[in-house]
Amino acid sequence: MIGTAAMRAEADLVALEFSGNVRDMGGAGFGLVKDVTTGKTDGTVTPGGILDVSGVKIRSVNADGSGLGTLTLVNLADQTVAATITLLAINDPKRLMFNIPADLAEGSYQLTLETWFSTNSLQLKQSRTLVYAIPLVVGNPGGGGEDDRPVIE
Repeated sequence: MIGTAAMRAEADLVALEFSGNVRDMGGAGFGLVKDVTTGKTDGTVTPGGILDVSGVKIRSVNADGSGLGTLTLVNLADQTVAATITLLAINDPKRLMFNIPADLAEGSYQLTLETWFSTNSLQLKQSRTLVYAIPLVVGNPGGGGEDDRPVIE
């Protein structure tokens, strides 16, 4: 594909704005969350299934580096902690993998991680809290599954 002169002129008008979040978080952040059961990466999750989370500096460790940090699913409806993940199958700086609780009710949840991890040889002096921007949805996020196509008579 070769851009036209008009496209190049419009691209020159684009101005980048940086929010500062990446710098404030020391480069740490969530990348992609995948429901291993269905293979979906759109935020829908399966209770009892497995989540595969990728990112940067997301290893879950506590202050002394010996145990897990706090990985939770927060119910967006009432801002309560719906589940605390206490067992990770993979806990690497770029990848987390864990089971979603089988009894997780239908609704929207926010994945949060409080960790002290910085690098393999350095712990943070204060914990860092990362939040996955896309809500994780259990159940039918739509309007009941009805056919929304127009009726032609």
